[in-house]
Amino acid sequence: MSKQKEDKKDLNTKEKLFCKYYTKVWDETFCNATKSYMKVFKNVSYDSARVKWSQLLANVNILDYINKLLDWLQVSEPIADRELAKLILQDEEKSVKLQALKHFNDLKVRIEKARQKALNDDEITKDVITIKLPE
Repeated sequence: MSKQKEDKKDLNTKEKLFCKYYTKVWDETFCNATKSYMKVFKNVSYDSARVKWSQLLANVNILDYINKLLDWLQVSEPIADRELAKLILQDEEKSVKLQALKHFNDLKVRIEKARQKALNDDEITKDVITIKLPE
């Protein structure tokens, strides 16, 4: 079988199921390849699953399918805000918390610059601009 034909191979049921667990939001398996693998392939040890999932994620077809599933998520601003808040408010990983705080401050600066630019625009009046920032 040529490499080109091999690349276009359809995924089997278990491969698709692995992808679905891997992209299952609000589940312990979300973006956790080891747990996703263990859900699909029962009776496999944790250590074995850690090795085996890397073979699945090396498959271009599996990565394409995962990306298609993730595209369906359509992450919205409220979801992104909530997740950023989780990172800021957690105390387990200080480096993650610090990065989240830096990102939050960068967002506030960008919003304020956009607000100031809009206020300086002759065509936009103050009553048109309603940006609500968290206190």
